[in-house]
Amino acid sequence: MFLILDFTTTFNIAVLEKNSFSKKELNAKNNTSEILIDEIDRFFNKLKKNINKINSIYIITGPGSFTGVRSALTFAKTLSLIKKIKIFGLSKFEILNSCIKEDDRRRKRKIFIHFKDSQFFLQNFVGDNPSGFPKLINLSNYKTQYIKNTAYVCDKDLIYSYLSKKLKEDILIINFNLNKLPHLIKKNMIVKSEPKPLYINNYF
Repeated sequence: MFLILDFTTTFNIAVLEKNSFSKKELNAKNNTSEILIDEIDRFFNKLKKNINKINSIYIITGPGSFTGVRSALTFAKTLSLIKKIKIFGLSKFEILNSCIKEDDRRRKRKIFIHFKDSQFFLQNFVGDNPSGFPKLINLSNYKTQYIKNTAYVCDKDLIYSYLSKKLKEDILIINFNLNKLPHLIKKNMIVKSEPKPLYINNYF
């Protein structure tokens, strides 16, 4: 059984067990670390699941709230020490990258994740590995040029408003959703121990 913590934008917790997937969004805006244990206990009781059956914790490492990701990591590390549970980290970029079809995976990739309005996080990939540093860009004043043999990927079709005709024809839209994680976990496509928050130097 896997516990997933995604605190990058809102505070989402989810449980995966075989083919079942259950998710809850916490209402807390402050002092999340103080209520997290109680919230997870209530969540597991509602699902009639035993928290002691958790064998791995997966944390979404970003992009998004650096503080939120650190809160998730702090909780996970505490639970890991007590119950000897493994902790793994995945970024939203890595999740979208792993959902790309095999034919497109042979190309370099530019992966966009919507933040707000015309602002998007951007990360380049070669194969399964990120290339360079992620950054936050404003597509209303950022010229995205078409590059041959490059796949363009985004989590929101909102990006169509900011692209040239050529790029609109070539971009892949893959909606980010936590229920995509069972496939990644099963295939072991991405496994990272001792995860760290994804730091984006021009995002505060």
